Amino acid sequence: TNPSRVTRQNHGLSIGLRTGHMRNIITQEFALLLNRLVKAPRLSLEPLVAAHAGILFDALCDKRIYRWIEAGGPRDLTQLRQKWQRNETRLSPDGKEIRLNWAIRLDNEGPYIGKLDAELNSPINVTNIGFVFFPQYWGNGYATEALLAVIGALRINGISSMRATVATPNIASAHVLEKAGFVRGNLVADEIDTYEFTL
Repeated sequence: TNPSRVTRQNHGLSIGLRTGHMRNIITQEFALLLNRLVKAPRLSLEPLVAAHAGILFDALCDKRIYRWIEAGGPRDLTQLRQKWQRNETRLSPDGKEIRLNWAIRLDNEGPYIGKLDAELNSPINVTNIGFVFFPQYWGNGYATEALLAVIGALRINGISSMRATVATPNIASAHVLEKAGFVRGNLVADEIDTYEFTL
């Protein structure tokens, strides 16, 4: 089964979402609009659904991915599938945040190579963008290509502010963000020190 074929598509967007007095209203309609299929020259970014869990689970368990990510990888396939099924609404449980998720594959029917997520606290502001790519695909420019494609898709829909954080030793991810136009900002002290990037 191709997970992209079971993804719900919603192309409607009320005019009110684009007007100033309505821009702080988060709706599922808008969230689903943002999380549509995104195309890049070498990549397809599919809206992440529960059906992707069985395909991506083993690759996501590679410990090399999480050297600078505190959360670590998934521990149980069933739990991952259930989590991603809940996330198909593209809203947080309280409905106050939009949570966008894409599975990234080469071309249209090629192998899956990673995933990308974005969280919004309003229809114009991304509070965090994150991405993971499987080690065998590192060093090919795929992360930059995927990130640029998502940035373009979000901007078309009125997103004007974006933010990401990267652990200070994670030079590769910082370089991806900078190539995509993000500007390095404040150092945030925590268990793992991070840099804040904004666009």
